[in-house]
Amino acid sequence: LNVWGAFKGRTELSRADNPALSLLTDEKAFTGNATLTWTPDAQQRIDLSYGAGFEERWRNIAGTVPPGPPPPVRPTYRSEDDIWRQRISLSHEGNWDWGTSRARLYSAILDRENARSDAEPPSGPHRFIDTVGDAQVSFSPFENHKITLGAEVRHERLKDPTVNAGGRAEQMHYAAFMQDEIAFGDRWELVAGGRFDHHEEFGWHASPRAYLLHHFNDALTFKAGVGMGFKAPTLKQLSAGYRGEGCNRGCIVVGDPSLKPETNLSFEAGLEYSQDIWSARAMVFQNDLENLIETYNTGRVDGLPIYSYRNVNKARIRGIELGGGVELPWDLRLDANYTYIDPVDRTTGLRLLERSQHAINATLGWSPIEGLTTSLRAQYLSAQDYTVTGAGGVQLRRKRPGYTLFSVYGDYAF
Repeated sequence: LNVWGAFKGRTELSRADNPALSLLTDEKAFTGNATLTWTPDAQQRIDLSYGAGFEERWRNIAGTVPPGPPPPVRPTYRSEDDIWRQRISLSHEGNWDWGTSRARLYSAILDRENARSDAEPPSGPHRFIDTVGDAQVSFSPFENHKITLGAEVRHERLKDPTVNAGGRAEQMHYAAFMQDEIAFGDRWELVAGGRFDHHEEFGWHASPRAYLLHHFNDALTFKAGVGMGFKAPTLKQLSAGYRGEGCNRGCIVVGDPSLKPETNLSFEAGLEYSQDIWSARAMVFQNDLENLIETYNTGRVDGLPIYSYRNVNKARIRGIELGGGVELPWDLRLDANYTYIDPVDRTTGLRLLERSQHAINATLGWSPIEGLTTSLRAQYLSAQDYTVTGAGGVQLRRKRPGYTLFSVYGDYAF
């Protein structure tokens, strides 16, 4: 039996231009989980898990100006949300004479109730249930072949008065996949397979893939792959009346029932090296997408920006990934990686929104004594383009500056 619990909180942050309004919400969250594991024999493992959480949030929002002469100060109101989360899962893993198996059933439940300090009606109540069942088996019918077969079923249910006239929506998603890992001697490996998705609104879609590996020696490996992908919009993204929170609870996000599923064709190739105290990797990639789903700003309501979803007809994301690590004296280790991305909307020729062109991560780890692990981490993300809605509904592009985060971690095993 494994049991854990956690609490985290954050105080409200007021806007610099108007302290009566909230820039970030005040939050308090309690979460806990219990997992019971049973191993009836050496070949099987069964896990039953239940997790729950409760959150309290509030923020001050600009209210609606009443009819008549405008007041000297725009009224504000306090919006409060009580949120309950539950996650239930049951899984079975088997390691048999003929191969391995895994089966899982899990469900996530989210309930939200809203209250306002003004006379306007609150949003919700809201309930979202996401239930998934999946299973897969792996076996080797022939020498140098490992075959994996699997399937997945997903059922999304949303209950919210803003979704539609009935206040309810749901959708089903089915998928099956297969893969064959083939070894050609000691140096070559080929992974070939595919996934077949069926969405009740968008029908069937096949996504084949292939990946090739060549081991020059024990230290150096060449990798190359090509594959297709399919991602259907979620139930919330397709629900026009649904109003969810985003931007760290600093904006409202609404759905769009006209969204199409996102598809892509991706390529990548590169090298990986690992020997003694050194490790390094370099990859180049390109991802050609159709109907890429992105968020955009549609205006403001009650002082909060309103975002929605739309499809980018054709997009291309290509770039380079570089990384490496080295063990240093005095029980130190340094790991770093750099990613350059060129994200382009091929319809307009402009950069895609909300994507940094440069990203750098570095971690310096130190383990001076047994049981103690510490690290200093730095993460840099360069500027991103975003949009705001100007006069007459015109979309105006803006640039959000880049930033760097520094973090210190420590862990001691008594």
